[in-house]
Amino acid sequence: MRKILAGLALAVCSILPSCTSAFISPEKYRALEEEASKRSYIAGFEGLGADGSVRELIDYVRANCDIAGCATAGNPSAHIGLAETACRNGNRVYAYGHSSGGNEARLFAVMCNERGIPVSILSVSDPTYISRPFPGKIPENVGKVVCYRSDAIAEIFGGAVKREHLKSNATGLEVIHIGGEHFSLPQNCMNHLAGEISGD
Repeated sequence: MRKILAGLALAVCSILPSCTSAFISPEKYRALEEEASKRSYIAGFEGLGADGSVRELIDYVRANCDIAGCATAGNPSAHIGLAETACRNGNRVYAYGHSSGGNEARLFAVMCNERGIPVSILSVSDPTYISRPFPGKIPENVGKVVCYRSDAIAEIFGGAVKREHLKSNATGLEVIHIGGEHFSLPQNCMNHLAGEISGD
């Protein structure tokens, strides 16, 4: 199923150039690897629409926090080598996911945990996986979770991360009501996320 969705995402992105790809091109990967060897890295994950809003957020954070980063439509494994490079060189690793991308950010943290890579801040906005019957837990390698919420109250737009969604009590948790519409949340939380990373 994951391969089918990735194939669909790739097909749609070839038609709609503004959408975010599920993959990182070899050229871009090499440039990011060079950057991640010198500075911290943030992995970004679009929601189902893959409309580029998370890519814009990651570009904003990169420019304002002097860190490396990239957004994909799903595919957390695309970022693991870059996280390993950042960690190996003493740099921090961050993740952000919007809507269904919140679960991809969580899965990225799980993959990092399996490799001994700490994730300083895991940020999610209106994470839809929280509304599932048995949402996966955020692993203990995450230092802090920041959950941004819009004004959307329908269950389809997710819910707030709670302590019960964390594997460790040592993980910090902050839930912030940013307001606005679900689809504008990545844009609305840019400044706050950049401040969180700059202050880390």
